[in-house]
Amino acid sequence: MEFDIGFPHQVAGYFYKILILASGTGPTYHGAAIPLTLDQMVIDTFWNLYPVPVPGAMPGILDASGNANGTMTIPAGLPSSLIGNTYYFAAVAMYDIYAANFSSEAVTLEISL
Repeated sequence: MEFDIGFPHQVAGYFYKILILASGTGPTYHGAAIPLTLDQMVIDTFWNLYPVPVPGAMPGILDASGNANGTMTIPAGLPSSLIGNTYYFAAVAMYDIYAANFSSEAVTLEISL
């Protein structure tokens, strides 16, 4: 799974993360309005505890244009209990690691057969 992340050039050099949510959309306010409901998965992914393997490029730092690319690997053989679930993703850009300054819109992923 690939993410093309684009923020305004004014945030070049900021940290970025991809947050994941399983329980619905927000907003949650943590420096910026993040379009995800605050749940344990959002908290875990904010602290870089992802439920699937994430290569070293994510989280990361936005380039000189405020852009980045991230990838996430969904392993084969997922438990059948995940089929039919919807997950929501949002990118956040942060000047420091404690609060989001900017957020993307939410993007959905539905796991199906």
